[in-house]
Amino acid sequence: MHNFNIMLFVVLGLALITSVLVMLLLPHDHDFEKVTWVSITSLPTKRSDMSATVSSASGKAEIYLIGGCSADQEKSPYGDWYACPEVTDRCDAYDPDTDTYRSCAAAPRTRYRHAAVEVAGEIWLVGGVDVTDAAVMTVDVYIPKTDEWRSHGKWADATSDLAAFSVGTDIFMVGGYNVTNFVFEAQAGVWKMSTIEAADSAGFVGITTVASMSTPRGDIFAAVADDHVYITGGFTHTDYWCEPHASVERWVLSTRQWEDVPDMTYERGDKALVHMSGKIYAIGGETKANCNIANASTPVEHVEVFSEDTNEWTDATVIPKENFR
Repeated sequence: MHNFNIMLFVVLGLALITSVLVMLLLPHDHDFEKVTWVSITSLPTKRSDMSATVSSASGKAEIYLIGGCSADQEKSPYGDWYACPEVTDRCDAYDPDTDTYRSCAAAPRTRYRHAAVEVAGEIWLVGGVDVTDAAVMTVDVYIPKTDEWRSHGKWADATSDLAAFSVGTDIFMVGGYNVTNFVFEAQAGVWKMSTIEAADSAGFVGITTVASMSTPRGDIFAAVADDHVYITGGFTHTDYWCEPHASVERWVLSTRQWEDVPDMTYERGDKALVHMSGKIYAIGGETKANCNIANASTPVEHVEVFSEDTNEWTDATVIPKENFR
């Protein structure tokens, strides 16, 4: 498969599936009327809310799927919401060239709704929650070259459903939910963590706060594009995670400040966000048909694309199956 494919590891609503879809784009003119969707080998096990990180550290480009919710979500006995009854520490590596998976060493602990980012050939897992919805503070590091794990220390203010990206040897954690006392409050903060500085004597990593987003948001992803990092959509606790944002903002790497970008056409959270060839793709995600919290989320089928040249969003295609998370 060539470099203009976008691969989605997806699930359907609250019931997990193992299907994997690839969106094939023309390599030059990006003619959206000719987008083709194909199915490839299904996941070894069904799960959602895992991380998917590309790395070539093992000697070939592979996609590492780590952690996640491994059972259909169930209505919580403690309130009018759904929760995951089973969280996994599983690690699988997918080879796009052979369309095959292989098992990799299990993570040191279970987690889902976390973020993962590659730095210097290592995959760093930050934030997320465990099966009790308690924050996972420990930062775990996977080394693909040796198929081993190590723990780096604890992030005291770990959030869930956050975005993360790296610049040099630094990892930036963006937004997400503060899960203290299981409140799940959306955050606007941005935290910088050095991957080359050791944890302190109490086991906590050094964290520096940098310029916050203008809008608190969780259920987000980051797309890095040259001098910009894009954050789109997401949910907030202020309306009980009902109506997701359509707003977009981007972090300018050279100034380390945030600036507004035109809104997406479709408000959504929990979507995939991808940068490719000067364009940002917002794929799938979820919204709500109405704000009755008893109603489950509604998957968003639309794929829209933001052009950095025109500064506009346009519809690209729709996903043949309604998927999010």
